Parts: sequence; structure tokens; C-alpha cells
Amino acid sequence: MKILSRFCTRFRSSVAVVSTAVALSISLGLVAAPAGASGSTITWTGNGTNAGLCASSENIGVTVPDGQQAWLFILTSPDTGPFTISTAFSPAGDTSTSGAQQGNGNGSVHFVVFSPLGATLTSASALAGTEHSVLTVSGCQDGAPATSTTTTTTTTTTDPSTPPPNNNPPTGTPPGNNPPTGTPPSTGTSTGSPTSGTSGTQSSASPAAGGTVGSTASPTASTITPVSHQGLAFTGANIGGMFLAALALIGTGGLLVMLSRNRRRAAKLS
Repeated sequence: MKILSRFCTRFRSSVAVVSTAVALSISLGLVAAPAGASGSTITWTGNGTNAGLCASSENIGVTVPDGQQAWLFILTSPDTGPFTISTAFSPAGDTSTSGAQQGNGNGSVHFVVFSPLGATLTSASALAGTEHSVLTVSGCQDGAPATSTTTTTTTTTTDPSTPPPNNNPPTGTPPGNNPPTGTPPSTGTSTGSPTSGTSGTQSSASPAAGGTVGSTASPTASTITPVSHQGLAFTGANIGGMFLAALALIGTGGLLVMLSRNRRRAAKLS
């Protein structure tokens, strides 16, 4: 029991000594903060912009791609590093990049962030700062406007029911240039009875001057008629007219014969 009592007394004395030493170290600043826990997050409050759009254009000494915009953020009165900044743009979304401290490690920290040309900054925050730090937008450098190429494709659709065009030259003789073929219609004749009662043949057409009755006149270029597609031209004599003329001649001849016989009988009786 005496041994256990002595051990407890010594343990209590040791704890009291350690606690006193830790409290004294903290009060004198001898205990360092854990690595990475130094500094605080500094939030951007809108300075250096007009409703999120960059308010100042300047050459910040970087190469800016076409269609992009470079933003220069400055963190004043920084703490010890590392230094990072997180930003959000519309359009483009969230970005994060590291910064570089100026003045041989005792000046402000510069951050360069890229966004689409004309984007709006919606939020930004930087590490590591102090209670005296301010995060501001110093200016922007614009790249050249992005160029876009438009390709137009033309598609020709052919109807399968449409025959392809005929590019071959026409062959044969053009219509209307063919010479007329066939025999021109001849002059018809009709048979009649002379007034003296004797039968004979009379031409129905008067012969041309110096011509022969009953002969066919030679066709000239003005009398040639091309063959029509509607039907053949009329040729020959009128059969119906000739038949009626023959009946008339037969009837007249019979009447004359009867009159001659009656005259003879009357002469004998007298």
C-alpha cells in the first residue's frame, strides 16, 4: 500500500509540472501551429468589376489564347504560403490555380486566371491571408475574338422514277424537211351524153393551153401536197355520178328508140 501511495503522489506531481510548462509555452508563443494551418481564406467582395464583368483592361504580361480573357487577382498582406485561389465564372464553371508572391517573399500575391472572353465572375476566394488581407481584381487582358468556320453540305436527291437526261445529239432528218412522197392526185374524167343523142366521152377538166385532152398534167412544186397523217388524198372519178349518167343515157336511148318506132308505124298506117 505504501508503494502505491508513493507512485500516485509522484504521478500527480509530474502532471502538474507538464501542464505548467505547456501553459507557459503557449503564453510565450513557443508552441508552433500545425503545418498548413497558418493563414485564413480571404473572400472576394466584388471590387475591380462591374457586376462581375472586368472593369479594367491592361497588359498583364501573359499570352492569352483566342477567345479567352486573363484575370489578374492581387492578395494584399498575405500570410505564409502556399497560396491558391478558387474562382467561378459564368460561363466556364469553377477554376483553381496557384499564386506567386512578389517582393522576394514579403509582398502581395498575384494570381492569373483564364476564362472565356466576356465571362462574368461570380465568386472568388484565396489562401492564405491575414486579418488585414484584401482580394481584388486588378485588371484583365483580352485575347483575340475566336473565329468559327461554317461548313455547308449540299445533298442532291434524284427521283428514281425520273429518267436521266439524254445528252446524245439527235440523229436522222429533222421533221418537216422530208421531201414529199407519193403520186399527186390525177384529174378525174366523167362520161356524159351529147345533146344530139350520140354517146361519147367528155373530159371533166379543161386541158391547159397547148395541152392534149385526156393527158395528165405534170405536177409542179406548187401543186405537190405532202401526205397527211389524217388519211390519203382522194384520187380517181366519181363512181356514183358515172352510174347515174349511164342510167340517164340508157333511158334516153330507149325513149328515142320507142319514138322512132312509133313514127315508123304511123307512117305505114297513113
